[in-house]
Amino acid sequence: MEKQFAIFDFDGTLVDSAGFWQQTERDFLLRRGISGDLSAILEQTKPMTVPEAARLFIQTYGFDESPEAKRI
Repeated sequence: MEKQFAIFDFDGTLVDSAGFWQQTERDFLLRRGISGDLSAILEQTKPMTVPEAARLFIQTYGFDESPEAKRI
């Protein structure tokens, strides 16, 4: 049988992007004035999707944003 396409899960298979996402979350919080030991909240976000993590940050730090907000 001739195959024309292959689909596979790149993240976690060939590359571990967990470090990238942890740094992205840290940068997000730092840009909003949250600093100090962020290890506890970043540990909580490990199993979360990006919108779930955003909701946690909004709830924890009282940000006036929605998870869907795009801010550059």
